[in-house]
Amino acid sequence: MIPSTIRYGETLLQGLYPSMGEDEILQLLKETWSRSYAFEDYTHFRESPCIGKYVNVDPNGFRRSKNQASWPPDRETYFVIFIFGGSTAFGYGVPDDQTIASHLQDFLSAGALKKAAAVYNFGRGHYYSTQERILFEQLVAAHRLPDVALFIDGLNEFFYYENEGTAVSKSFEKFLAGDIRQLWFKELRKRSRVIQTFRIIRKTVKDALFDRDMGPAKERYRDSHPAKLMRCIERYTLNKRMIEAVSSSFNTKSIFVWQPVPTYQYDLTLHPFGKAGFGRHGYSAVGYPMMWEYVQNHPLGENFLWCAQIQKDTQEALYVDLAHYSPMMSKEFARFIYDWMVKRNLLTSNLVNAPSEISEQILKINQEST
Repeated sequence: MIPSTIRYGETLLQGLYPSMGEDEILQLLKETWSRSYAFEDYTHFRESPCIGKYVNVDPNGFRRSKNQASWPPDRETYFVIFIFGGSTAFGYGVPDDQTIASHLQDFLSAGALKKAAAVYNFGRGHYYSTQERILFEQLVAAHRLPDVALFIDGLNEFFYYENEGTAVSKSFEKFLAGDIRQLWFKELRKRSRVIQTFRIIRKTVKDALFDRDMGPAKERYRDSHPAKLMRCIERYTLNKRMIEAVSSSFNTKSIFVWQPVPTYQYDLTLHPFGKAGFGRHGYSAVGYPMMWEYVQNHPLGENFLWCAQIQKDTQEALYVDLAHYSPMMSKEFARFIYDWMVKRNLLTSNLVNAPSEISEQILKINQEST
């Protein structure tokens, strides 16, 4: 039995990926989790270029989407959208054609645009607003400009609770300090299949023995400090302002989406991976209500979309692991973003026909969020 089957279980795999066979699912998971990062100036790291059956990363730094346009982007021919975010935006655990970016590409293509849509998925594992801002600035400096820069954030804003830099900052610090031995052992632990399998089995046993009666009411993550969580929110809003300043200088629209997470307004009895706790992702359980209160008292503008509530009344399993979206959730998230863009007239100048009506629920929610 391979680690992916141990971790997920065959029944759960089929439920999360109803259109795929078991061998296909396992190949997808292998391609998702067997890749390494590559060094990149300024942002420290990026997704490595790769060619797979389900996961393909272009050498220019973006994950390939459905009907992917060529690089560099051509704004004369296409309506160009760059998507930034962490691993949820990249689409860990779903195929290329079922990421948020691919579904948004489909919705835009069906929306009677004057120019064909060209979506580029710059989502990358571990990225949060600071790295996204730097990446956006580097693309602008290289004269790679989109019509719309869309930023999907929330989960990793609170994951980097201590504002400790990027995911590899400590490794860089040890390297510069000459501590090569610790880095070698860390890399060995990460690459050894035997060690990985043992850790997965240990976690599976721990999950099985976990007292389910504790329930989500009991905190299963470390204590959080409101002042530190507020600094995460302030860091995000400052990055947002800087991105907006760059965007306005280069005739680009910037859109900011606050994403759904399993620890906020989601029935955790539907979450097969959450019973043993969320680790650092648990900070979002406290940070998200704080962010919602902040948005009510400090409106972030008409280019900000609060999406954290879209899973509230669902009765489906929406996550393929602790925090990454299922194919169905990726599609619904993309649909919500597209409908909101239409309602906010962010596509008006590019539409052939007037936008269709969207649901009253979406209207009500977004009126409350701004």
